[in-house]
Amino acid sequence: VDGLSQVLLVLGRRHDQGLVADFTLGLAAVELGRFRPALGDHLEGSLTPGRTVGQILVFSTLCHDLGKPASQSRDSDGRIHFNEHERRGADLAAARAQAMRLSAAEVDRVRATVANHMRPVWLAEQGKVTARAVHRFFRQAGAAGVDAALLSLGDFLGQAPPPAPQELWQRRLETVRRLFEGYFERPGEEISPPRLVRGDEIAASLGLSAGPKIGELLAHIAEAQAAGEVHTRAEALALAHRILAGEVAADGEGG
Repeated sequence: VDGLSQVLLVLGRRHDQGLVADFTLGLAAVELGRFRPALGDHLEGSLTPGRTVGQILVFSTLCHDLGKPASQSRDSDGRIHFNEHERRGADLAAARAQAMRLSAAEVDRVRATVANHMRPVWLAEQGKVTARAVHRFFRQAGAAGVDAALLSLGDFLGQAPPPAPQELWQRRLETVRRLFEGYFERPGEEISPPRLVRGDEIAASLGLSAGPKIGELLAHIAEAQAAGEVHTRAEALALAHRILAGEVAADGEGG
């Protein structure tokens, strides 16, 4: 929570110039400072009257590792792991939010933020974050992806207080910057591209009945649009045909 507070102080509308002078937090300001107005609108918004998204983010951050005790394991070398702790933690954090009488929308936001807080870490480890990966991230997380990205920065500082390891911190900041570029600056291209084909058109073209498969194909088409691989209705239908025929892997790249 302290790490998140520092991040928000340098990325807030009225940011702390003293913290910006700190090398670690100064890097955050350089990489992400242009998103201050958009982040302000996001964090000052509300899911329930009387509480802000920023306050729910702090609550999510406080609860984000609740799943670690239940997921702890030790490998043959004695190293401790917390595999899938974010999934267990999401349920535990949501239960705590319900116990505190947060609204259904706020409980959903807490769950989604905690469930996705490791994904920016994994993307940073992969190197370059593609448009496809940005699309997948926000398709899964929705608006909570912004909160999860900010949480990941606070989590990094909580584990490695300033001065943080510069190379790792730079990579994490670049990953979050790329996610914010897609969400705030290129939503029509990378997050929610205009639909090129309807589900009933895919069903008629491929001879399918209505069902989950149609939704899966629509999702893959949107992903291909975000990646710049599909631009027209004809290309969208052709891609659906290739996926159904097994000529194209439906899972694409990582992220």
